[in-house]
Amino acid sequence: MEDKNKKLIRINDCGPYFLKGGGNIYDTTIFKQFFESDDSRVLGWAENVYDKLENANILPAFIRKKDNEDFRALWFTVAKMFAFITIYARQFNEIGTNKILFEAFINNKGLVTNLVDSQEQMEYLFNNYLEEYAKRGKLDIVGMSGDILGEFLRLIRYSDKDEFIFALLQPENTGWCLGWSSPTWEKTQLVANVTKAYEFTKDIVDISKYPLLGSSFVYPVQDRNGNDDIVNGITFTGQQPVGIDGTQDLSKLIVVDPNLSYEISFFLKKASDAPSLVKFGVVGYNEDKTQTFEMQVMENGGWAAQGSNMFHTDEYLELPNDNMYYYIRGILFSTNERYYNAPALTFPSGRALSLPSNVRYIAVQIIQERSSVDDTYVYLYDFKVKPLYLPFSQGYFGEKNIIATYFKNNSYQSKDSLDEYTKNFLVSYKNVLGSEIIPFYEGEKVYNICFKVFSTKYIYLQDATIDIFGQSFKTDVNGECVIQLPKGEFVYTVTAKEEQFQPYNSVLNVNQDTVQYVQILGDSFQWTVTFQVTGVDDAPLQGATITMNNQTQITSTRGIAFFNVFKGDYSYKVSADGYYDLEKNINVQADTLENVQMEEVPYKNVSFRVRDGVEPVVGATVVVNVDDVDQTGTTNVTGVATGFVMKPGTYSYVISKSGYITQRAEFTIQDNAVIDVNIQKIPKYNVTFNVTYNDLPLENAFVTFNSVTLSTNKQGQVTFSEINGTYNYTVSKDDFLDETGQVTVNGADTSKTVAIQPKMYNLSFHVVNGVNPVVGASIMVGTETKVTDDKGDAVFVRPSATYNWTVTAPGMYKKQGFTTINKKDTLETVDMMFVTYDITFVVRSAGQPLRGASVILDSQELVTNTNGQVVFNKRAGEYEYSVSAEGFTGQDGKITVTNANVQQNIELTMITGNLTVKVVNENNVAIPNATVTVNNETKSTNVEGVAGIWTLPPKQYNYVVAAPNYNDKSGVVTVSKDGTDLTVQMKLSVAPTYDITFNVYSSGASISNAQIYIGEELVAITNSSGNAMIKREAGQYTYRVVADYFEPYSGTITVVTSQQVNVNLIRLTSTVKFVVKDIDTSDFITNAVVLFNNEVQNTDSSGEATFLNVVQGQSLSYVITKLPPYKNAQGTILINEMEMTKEVYMGEITYSTFFNIKDPSGNAMKNVSCQIGSFSAITGEDGTAVIDGLKNGNYEYKCFTNGYESLSGEVVIFNQNAYLNLIMYKLKANILVTVNDTLGQPVSGASVTSGDIHGVTDSTGRTTLSVDEGTYTFNVSQDSFLDETFNITVGSGDAVEQTVTFQDCCSIDIQLLQPGRITLPIRDNFSGTPGALRVKWGDGSTTSAISYHDYAENGVYRIVFNYNNTDNVLYWSSDFYANALFKSSLLRVVSWFLSKSTVMEKGGFKDCTAFMSQQKWNRFNIRGTAEEMYMGCTSLTGYPAGNLGFATSCKRIFRESGMASTVNLSDVFQDVTAPDFSEAFYGCNIIGLTGSFPQTISLCISIFESCLSLVNVAVDIFTGCKPSIVTRAFALSRVESTVSMNIATSGDASYCYYGCTSLSRMVTRTISSTGNVNLAHIFDSCPSLASTVNADIFDCSTTNFSHAFYGCTKLNSLENIIPSQGITGTADYAFSLTGIVTIPYNIFTGILGKDTLPVTFAHGFEGCSALTYIGGSDIDNNDWTRSPFYDTNITDMSYCFRNCTILKQNPMMFNASDSVTDHSYLNMPIWTCTKWDYAFEGCTMFGDNINSSPTLRIEGAEYKMWNVHNIQGSHAPAEAVGCFRNCAALTDFSVIPSTWK
Repeated sequence: MEDKNKKLIRINDCGPYFLKGGGNIYDTTIFKQFFESDDSRVLGWAENVYDKLENANILPAFIRKKDNEDFRALWFTVAKMFAFITIYARQFNEIGTNKILFEAFINNKGLVTNLVDSQEQMEYLFNNYLEEYAKRGKLDIVGMSGDILGEFLRLIRYSDKDEFIFALLQPENTGWCLGWSSPTWEKTQLVANVTKAYEFTKDIVDISKYPLLGSSFVYPVQDRNGNDDIVNGITFTGQQPVGIDGTQDLSKLIVVDPNLSYEISFFLKKASDAPSLVKFGVVGYNEDKTQTFEMQVMENGGWAAQGSNMFHTDEYLELPNDNMYYYIRGILFSTNERYYNAPALTFPSGRALSLPSNVRYIAVQIIQERSSVDDTYVYLYDFKVKPLYLPFSQGYFGEKNIIATYFKNNSYQSKDSLDEYTKNFLVSYKNVLGSEIIPFYEGEKVYNICFKVFSTKYIYLQDATIDIFGQSFKTDVNGECVIQLPKGEFVYTVTAKEEQFQPYNSVLNVNQDTVQYVQILGDSFQWTVTFQVTGVDDAPLQGATITMNNQTQITSTRGIAFFNVFKGDYSYKVSADGYYDLEKNINVQADTLENVQMEEVPYKNVSFRVRDGVEPVVGATVVVNVDDVDQTGTTNVTGVATGFVMKPGTYSYVISKSGYITQRAEFTIQDNAVIDVNIQKIPKYNVTFNVTYNDLPLENAFVTFNSVTLSTNKQGQVTFSEINGTYNYTVSKDDFLDETGQVTVNGADTSKTVAIQPKMYNLSFHVVNGVNPVVGASIMVGTETKVTDDKGDAVFVRPSATYNWTVTAPGMYKKQGFTTINKKDTLETVDMMFVTYDITFVVRSAGQPLRGASVILDSQELVTNTNGQVVFNKRAGEYEYSVSAEGFTGQDGKITVTNANVQQNIELTMITGNLTVKVVNENNVAIPNATVTVNNETKSTNVEGVAGIWTLPPKQYNYVVAAPNYNDKSGVVTVSKDGTDLTVQMKLSVAPTYDITFNVYSSGASISNAQIYIGEELVAITNSSGNAMIKREAGQYTYRVVADYFEPYSGTITVVTSQQVNVNLIRLTSTVKFVVKDIDTSDFITNAVVLFNNEVQNTDSSGEATFLNVVQGQSLSYVITKLPPYKNAQGTILINEMEMTKEVYMGEITYSTFFNIKDPSGNAMKNVSCQIGSFSAITGEDGTAVIDGLKNGNYEYKCFTNGYESLSGEVVIFNQNAYLNLIMYKLKANILVTVNDTLGQPVSGASVTSGDIHGVTDSTGRTTLSVDEGTYTFNVSQDSFLDETFNITVGSGDAVEQTVTFQDCCSIDIQLLQPGRITLPIRDNFSGTPGALRVKWGDGSTTSAISYHDYAENGVYRIVFNYNNTDNVLYWSSDFYANALFKSSLLRVVSWFLSKSTVMEKGGFKDCTAFMSQQKWNRFNIRGTAEEMYMGCTSLTGYPAGNLGFATSCKRIFRESGMASTVNLSDVFQDVTAPDFSEAFYGCNIIGLTGSFPQTISLCISIFESCLSLVNVAVDIFTGCKPSIVTRAFALSRVESTVSMNIATSGDASYCYYGCTSLSRMVTRTISSTGNVNLAHIFDSCPSLASTVNADIFDCSTTNFSHAFYGCTKLNSLENIIPSQGITGTADYAFSLTGIVTIPYNIFTGILGKDTLPVTFAHGFEGCSALTYIGGSDIDNNDWTRSPFYDTNITDMSYCFRNCTILKQNPMMFNASDSVTDHSYLNMPIWTCTKWDYAFEGCTMFGDNINSSPTLRIEGAEYKMWNVHNIQGSHAPAEAVGCFRNCAALTDFSVIPSTWK
């Protein structure tokens, strides 16, 4: 055995099958010494075998597929396994110690070394090599019939050397995985071959091999698993979804076969108790990886309407505990494997999924949805995807058994030696392949199957072995065993006593709880062993227990017990109270009498075994009163109290224990005894409270019940346990109103549903716009909406919770938020903002932007920037505007804002006037060549003194005039738009003047337009170079220079010559403050970035950013940004004040959605309307359109145009533009297809297909197909009908209807367990259409005119056939026309003709052993007979109502079928008018009968004979019927009561209840009739029949009452069981061997021989060992007319009272004519009886009180027959031979002739 101190560890992932380290037994085995794992002979031999198997086409077709690597890997690995052991055997053979080693192998049943010297060591070795290697087996290796196993074996043993021979046992129980438990696992590598993983190690070594989501957040990690092994895995980080996701890399999709089932497994743990956030699922892909699929979910026996990709129904795969690895397994069932509901997996909310048939790849997803870096870490390793099992043509290959035996010198070629070696040297290699069979799953429905095994003699067999579903079971003493199985079909084998019984193999269909009766063939003859047990004084010992052959019997009152056993040696044990046990052996070769003398035990010890049900009760006090003294004991841990001593007798006990009901009772002992006492706890019952709110369960509510408080679970439930009584309860929960009440417990569990209501609070809303209430605003909380009143208020009433709300009002932005009510009234103030839009003015002049223009809109004035733009933000409405600019014509107007931003372009015209300057002298004479400077433009005067025309905007201008010899003249002139003429009068200079040039600048930059004053006179204006020149005479002057945005400068100059005066002006600066606010809320915006004057600042909490020392006189741009969510704000400011404040409002950024729409051919779609909310656009020639102004958020879009399907969907705007590339399809045509049967009823599940177009009809028979315009041919198919087609042409947008009517068909299912020919049991009527038969065979073949078909493969097929709408009549009979394969393969009738005719001939489905169900059919179209219709259909357990109304006969209809459970006769035979029901249910397994037969029933011969399970029969099943023959109707059944039958005149009820050993009750009018009924043997051999009858059971007369109650040993009274209308003919043996005690007065008077008709009564009471008196025991007069036989016409009384051993005479029998004191006459007033032979033979007590008178008289017709020697009268008995033979009490009556004695 395994050393428990050594730790099993893993070596190279081979599993826990080998011990690590040297020195153990395995290291010294032959394997270690002589085998090299890379031996080329192994591979060569394996390839040889594999090639032979494949080339001979022995391998199943699916293995031969070249592209199926799964199966090829499996099969070649198996070949390697066998090669390994075979080559090893040869190497073994080559060793010099061959003989010794092989003998050691055989003797020790396995591999041997010199270290193996004990059974324990041998088992240790085998358990480390192959599980249970050392167990011997016994089963033939192979048959020579050439099947796959035999051929495989033949190929394996091709060598002429000594061989090991291997074969598979019970392949239907085997799984798939070979490898880790095999010593060749390193070479075969099947685990790697069939595992669909990215690596084949448990460690995750190379992350790059895995498809990863968020690969940069997946990190390798090293950890210790639950076995403290170091494992390499991965973990996930970050704050985004991350994990293994096959959809991320389609090159790493996993290939699957939808016909296989797969397991996806890995080890997973989480680091904390937080939710794992892990999702575990799988996505399917089609062949070209272009389409994804959800997996199918099993539900209610089919597929759920909604599939799923997740292995869990909760949102995440939750692990109950942290820091421990869980082995997570997801199961993907094959597309054909079904369960009623999805089996549960091993983790919470886990459920299995199923592969759709069109899936060719899967992408596994193990994703952690991380949203924070603080989410718990998960660790994962050992990711595997592998098949669960691989199917093998005869079952599954791999797990259960491989057997091996060694044959020397090819001795296996002799069958005898094969059998000998098989029996002696067969070694069982159980679990060689080490796979894991998946049994039924947790949560899967299972059924109780009770097997009852019996022999052909109907004796139930104990210890019969039942092998099913990979398990073995033994039957109990009643031949029964009960097992649980899921729904499905299971192969089983039953064996018992191999030398006497043949194995029984069959298939069990499990879909409900059932009893499976199994009768096995063999030597059914058993011999009877009769035990005669005697005790004290050799008296018969009643109640002795005899155990023999695992059976137990109790001796009768005579000390007798019987056993039926086969020949052989047995041991038995006899025990009885007050006696020593006796054990002996016995050899049985024939019927045997075994006399057993028991020895009495004088001393009596009594123990008490106290139990509660089956559990011992510890510490119970037992008090027994013995002779007025209490003996007391206490029960121990086994519930037994000992030490009570007493004499045989009757005593009383009291047993008590706290919490239990005290038990008091009497008991009687005759010997040592153990008194079993069952006491019960004072019963408590569960009181379950279901606490709800709004009809939903409420968790964590507190329920106080009987002063105990508990809280409810997630289901809102809490359960208390209490004894009977009425209790108060209170249900409470925080913030809910308490509920109180009472619950009464009265002997049963009870439940109480309590609905509690929450406390309610006011949730008030005050909606304003600033300070003004908003009236009529709509507020939605949940699904409830209210409107604000004139104060802007609305009130909701809600319990404490958090509520989302939405407020909307016309023309205002929607406002959303949430509010939490926390146990008090709550007020929410909502400040609404009106919806505003941008109004952009673009001001230009002569096409150029006009900066500094004033735009006034709605009293708000803005100045245009350098781009001539200004933007207002206003609500929808109409506004007046005014645009003006200095020197330009103004422009006024109105602008309307609806629901979008608008732009207004303004073009302004500059205003100008002409200035004409004329220069004259003091005499007004023109001065030529004078220079005139105006607005920096200088012109010279002509001869007329005119300097030209200046065109200038109307305003004031400075001018300077200079002329030689004249003093300069300057001044101011105002130019008007109408034109201005200026005449300047110059004075001649008196003194010389000098040129004074002013150069005005600031920081080196020239300043133009600077004004130069001498004193208060403006004398010059600088030009663009900052220069201005004046002339002055010599002298000192004070000057002042003034320029905009500069500080004025004053100075003094002394003029003595021309000179330049340099003036440096200092620039003025300003402080500029920006205040930034939200345009919707006017809230200050902090941390907004303000870019201004080449400086950047962030706004503070007041939204302010202040810029200092901003140089005046410039127009500066600013940009304010805060991303997200605001869009940039920008503009310009003219710096012209010392302190300036600029308020800037920012709105959210808006983005654009770009539409690019094409048709399926890639052509651009123009004129498509695109809408997003209130925004819209239309595509142009290039198919594109743009919608602007979209803020961040989710939007619904819609695109539509005539003739095409509209497009709609969601577009998400998040910090960027969105781009939609869309394809528009032309409108589909809709075809509504309605599929009906021939009666116009809808057909569901019909497939309507044309190419890739596919639809399936619903329950109304309809499906709608959306197709492109065109012409189509559709095929319509359904499993139960022949295919139909139709053509249809549709245009774009059409809606058309098409009705398809399936031809009338029949459909049946067959299951082939072997390929072959199926012949349908049908023929045409000869007047029909030849060759009209059309058959769809279910394997893709459809034929005409033939009724047979050859199938190439096993499987289940649906066959559909009809006569192609002709009037041919179907003639059907399995008995006449079907072949054997059809009979063994037919499973069910799915449907039958609805309108066509069928003639059902005799044996319609006879001997169809696999036939399980018959669907409802239209019996009005069927005629013929139901005779033997389902006879021998052993799998048919039930039958639908109303199917048999056509039947002209029901004879043997269900004989020896599988009909079971309770049969409702009214349903099964509804509308039947047939008269013959003989043997209808003969030999069936039905257990009960209800309903009633049709009134036409006449023949019921053996109708329920041999129904061994029939117990319960309704008394009125023959109500309204008048059958004529019910012979053997219930014979040999197990009925417990008779039924009431009204039999036709001259009817026959003989043998009706013959052999009904369980029959114990007779009902009133069991048989009634207006005439004679044959009652012969009616209750023959009914040993349980009792006599308690309140009224006559026979209301009829009979001419045959022979054996009527023969052998009814419990029948002790004749009351109410005699046919009241008379018995004539014969009543021989009528009451023979019954328990009749007395024959009452006049019981037969006027009945036996009624109306003077004769009757025989021979043997009438023969053998009635309890019969004491005839006519009673106490007659006080001599009225012989009270005799039981008075007025009868019996002609034969021979043997009538023979062997009635305790029968006594009475005064009615022996009396005098005058005085009862003279007992000298035998008075039997039967004057017609002439035969008295042996009438009283063996009546040993007869005559023991007759006086000594020697006279004996027998009275006849003249009432006296005198002395026998002097007979007088004409009615003397003719025969009386042996009449008083062996009547010991009459021995001395010498007057009785010797022949009479």
